[in-house]
Amino acid sequence: MARRMRRRRTRKEQKKRFQRFITGLLIVLVGGLAYHYWPTPEGGSIAKNPEPRPKSKRRGGTGQTIIPLSRSEKRDISPATPKPKPELPSSGIRWLQVGEEAFTNKHLVKARSAISKAIDAGLEESAYAHARALINLINKDLVFSPAVHKGDPISTRYVVKAGQTLAKIAKQWNIPYELLLRVNRIADPRRLQIGQTIKVVKGPFHVWVDKNRFFLAVMSQPSADGPNLYIKFYRVGLGEHGSTPTGLWQVRPESKLKNPTWFDTRGGRVVAADDPQNPLGERWIGFDGISGQAKGQSGYGIHGTIEPETIGKNASQGCIRLLPADVEELYDLLVEKKSTVQIVSR
Repeated sequence: MARRMRRRRTRKEQKKRFQRFITGLLIVLVGGLAYHYWPTPEGGSIAKNPEPRPKSKRRGGTGQTIIPLSRSEKRDISPATPKPKPELPSSGIRWLQVGEEAFTNKHLVKARSAISKAIDAGLEESAYAHARALINLINKDLVFSPAVHKGDPISTRYVVKAGQTLAKIAKQWNIPYELLLRVNRIADPRRLQIGQTIKVVKGPFHVWVDKNRFFLAVMSQPSADGPNLYIKFYRVGLGEHGSTPTGLWQVRPESKLKNPTWFDTRGGRVVAADDPQNPLGERWIGFDGISGQAKGQSGYGIHGTIEPETIGKNASQGCIRLLPADVEELYDLLVEKKSTVQIVSR
């Protein structure tokens, strides 16, 4: 009897042990499946995205520990922002810099060429003002002095021949004889001598007027397909209410006058040449319209003024006003039937 009881207890214990084994086995299986397929915040499963364990690496025996970053940490690191490339100066500014360097080194011919290219390429207002000032300063020597610079495409030395006068020489070079008087400091043209060496300047010169900026530019084009060379800039006054017509004009034949009489087209008055109230001043250069608003028009021109405060303003009856000294210099540059005047508004 006792033996039977022991056998029963042994079977029960074996059954319990088996049940515990089965239960433990199920727990392990369920845990393994959960570990393998349970989703993570980064996506995927724990088994597929195991958290890397820190590894120790030694560099040069220093014992420095390097802990690699997790995926989430790597994702939070923003890429380095590339530094913006420095803005390159415009072509106008680059040419102006070339011209400034040449001017500093006293290479005036190169300086004028580079600054002229800078103006044609376009400059903002302060740089444009600087370029105008440099052009006027450079040409004070290149054009308006007796000096001749090597490589200058518009000036050279000339030896006076028998039978020649300043007027004949000037016509040969497409300039007024007054420019030869001014450039060579000649007080009396009748004292010109055979064999005398003088400076001559190649013309004709042309004019470009900017209505918005109230500037007049004198230009030379040494060759038909070559770039412009700027010679001089002048401040001007223009027609009230924008009445100065834009377009292309030509200096009219026999229109250049010294000490002109003024015929008032509005009031019908006639003001004598020597009258201090004559608004034309000491010079008049008349135009014929060729194209644009100017086409077919006449009666407009360039003259001096007895009201210097109107320079830089729209105050005339449509003509272009200059200060007395400026209009006298411009008068000596322009040739009838050859010099043109381009008036623009932009």
